[in-house]
Amino acid sequence: MLTPRAEDYIDKLKQDTALNDPIVQIGWGRWDHETEDHWQLGLNERSNVSGAAWHGIAPEFEFFVLHPALFDRLEGCILDITEGTPKVSDDAT
Repeated sequence: MLTPRAEDYIDKLKQDTALNDPIVQIGWGRWDHETEDHWQLGLNERSNVSGAAWHGIAPEFEFFVLHPALFDRLEGCILDITEGTPKVSDDAT
């Protein structure tokens, strides 16, 4: 499930991209010199998504993850954007 903020965030990503057929990518981890794991949300060209990715379809949007364990972590959760950062929770708070 997406909050209205998350829907707006994804819509804006899609409007601002030069990709021809974008699909949402959801990731978990740390990048570069970050010290804490966190959710990442971005776009990728659908044709560039390899067979190593897992495809998901939620009522509000279509997405992919790079590891199937993320589906378990996302199941029944709410995706929100707080201060420009994706947050996933199991309640609406």
